[in-house]
Amino acid sequence: MQHLALGKTVDFVRGFIGTDERKSIEGHLATCAKCRTAIDLFARVARTALDESEYAPPESDVHCAKALFSLQQLSSIEFASGSKARLIFDSFTQPEPAGIRRAGRTSRQTVFDAESVSIDLRQQIQPNGSLIRLTGQVLSKVGESPLSGVRVSLLGGREVLGERATNAFGEFEMMYTPHPSLRLVLTSDEIAASASSGRQSGK
Repeated sequence: MQHLALGKTVDFVRGFIGTDERKSIEGHLATCAKCRTAIDLFARVARTALDESEYAPPESDVHCAKALFSLQQLSSIEFASGSKARLIFDSFTQPEPAGIRRAGRTSRQTVFDAESVSIDLRQQIQPNGSLIRLTGQVLSKVGESPLSGVRVSLLGGREVLGERATNAFGEFEMMYTPHPSLRLVLTSDEIAASASSGRQSGK
């Protein structure tokens, strides 16, 4: 007994067979268990593919997933002098408690260290997933005193996404849209003076 060719089986399931040929195949299927099994398999595959094509995740989940990815993009802090701070803590490397993992991460904390300053950052995905709140604090490592008036620029490539100055507590806050390449640039005469003082005291 000659069984149906693979291409003919697929065409039959998809309805690409003429009436006369379909009747001939149906007659063959009435007596051939192997070909009926193949037909049933491809019919299930076709139904599954159709169901998948009709599924679309909620738009809010898509935004959230993109934002979660963007939380990982801010990994560089630079100073106007060209030097860079060193990442010494990242909450993304820490395991979350059982029960919280299922909800997913919607925030990230990082701490950067430089010769004269410490920078504590927190990123929080907003409810709609399309914006991220960035808050931070800049402290002098000399007595851990806050540094006010530090200009903090958030850059996405060459584009300035946000710019703030630290307050009397060394704190700043800004909102930004997710971007694939992010870095902070800190500018302050006080930071430069603090670094110079630190180098001199270390001699």
